[in-house]
Amino acid sequence: MSKMKKIASLLLAMVMVLSLTCTAFATESGDTEETSGYTITISNSVTDKTYTAYKIFDATYNSGSTGTTYYITDGSEWYEAVVAATTLFTLSSVDSEGRYQVTVNNGVSASDITSWIAKNLSGKTSAATGTGTGDELVLDVGSAGYYYITTTTGSEVTLDTANPTATVIDKNQGYGGLTKSVNDNEYQIGDDIGYTITANVPTYNGEEEVTEYTFTDVLDASLTYNSDIVVQILYANGDVAITLSGSDYITVTEDEDTGKTTIQVKYDPRYIDDYPADATIKITYSAKLNSDAEYANSNTVTSSFDSTGKTVTVYTYGFNLQKVDGTDTTTQLTGAKFKLYTAAEGGEAITFTKSVDEDENVTYTVDPNGDVTEIEVGYATIFGLDADITYYLEETQAPDGYNLLSSRQAVTISTTGTNETTITQLVQIENNKGSELPSTGGIGTTIFYIVGTIMVLGAAVLLITRKRMSKAE
Repeated sequence: MSKMKKIASLLLAMVMVLSLTCTAFATESGDTEETSGYTITISNSVTDKTYTAYKIFDATYNSGSTGTTYYITDGSEWYEAVVAATTLFTLSSVDSEGRYQVTVNNGVSASDITSWIAKNLSGKTSAATGTGTGDELVLDVGSAGYYYITTTTGSEVTLDTANPTATVIDKNQGYGGLTKSVNDNEYQIGDDIGYTITANVPTYNGEEEVTEYTFTDVLDASLTYNSDIVVQILYANGDVAITLSGSDYITVTEDEDTGKTTIQVKYDPRYIDDYPADATIKITYSAKLNSDAEYANSNTVTSSFDSTGKTVTVYTYGFNLQKVDGTDTTTQLTGAKFKLYTAAEGGEAITFTKSVDEDENVTYTVDPNGDVTEIEVGYATIFGLDADITYYLEETQAPDGYNLLSSRQAVTISTTGTNETTITQLVQIENNKGSELPSTGGIGTTIFYIVGTIMVLGAAVLLITRKRMSKAE
């Protein structure tokens, strides 16, 4: 009876240790003869990571009683460590084959045993080793026994025991690592914005098999989805394993009331052929910044394992344009018109939508579909511009009495000149008054008067000079 209690105690402790170790049992028919060809399969091996199996004890399996007995001999490299671990193990007397039966002491936990194994692992000989492929990895351990598995990602391994094989789950894997990035943070209305979403999406999260992954990205009304999403499942080394497409995995819906677009990627990894055990998902798509844009335009992706999600924000800017007198910049002029370009010469003028609020403030918002190309000032706000480029104002009409500018004027957008409520950057374009020209027809009469006067004076001088010369004679 005492022997049965010891065996039961051993089995209970070994079950507890399964989170970090694995056993492989021999198939026998009432005897204890070991056979070859035993394997341990890591069902979710990580690509390019090394898995190593160490044999701690021999094991025999009696099919009649469905029991397992663990042994060690004094020739085992683990023998001295086992003998010294009196708080963990008890060894029976040696049998006729020179083996000691190993039992686990009462009260010993799984963490006690695994900590002991880890401390004594240095210098020990491995039974089998292999490199992960992102799928199943089979280690041929050669004989039944109690095995401890290490990996270069850690030492946690989960398994289900079988005879004559064991299947191991690498517990180091877990979903998470949700990220979202954008190509740039500053855009002009009408520009395309590229988004990238990534996350760890393995087949197991610790010991738990994953049955579904969901990613939901909600685009604000200021972002127009370009219908170009690409969903890739990657191996751990970054190579593409699978591309998901079609309505089975991707749905796109638009809320007519809010104008927001929702992109959702949803799938069950168990039903996708050749799905990598250590997979990463990469979702890319683009959206156009439209004329509903505000200074800050954000969107957030959430997932089935991250309800808080990740948010990215892109910005668009503007400036206030004022027409002033060149000799007195406090004097605002009216009647000027401008076109805005992204080049110093040539190119197409930017189009706008013009709006006037209740206080009669005028705003020109960049709109690729707009029908306004000329900005009328006085004073107006121009909005929807990129801070990464230089813009150019071309005057197409000067205020009455002022000269038209001969070349385009460069404008550099300041990122500190725009905030969530106001645009503070002021660009003043100066005009000078034109030269005063005579009216049509007046120029001829004036010249005749001047020339005639000169001729009369000249004749008078000549006449007086002749008279004086005559008297002198």
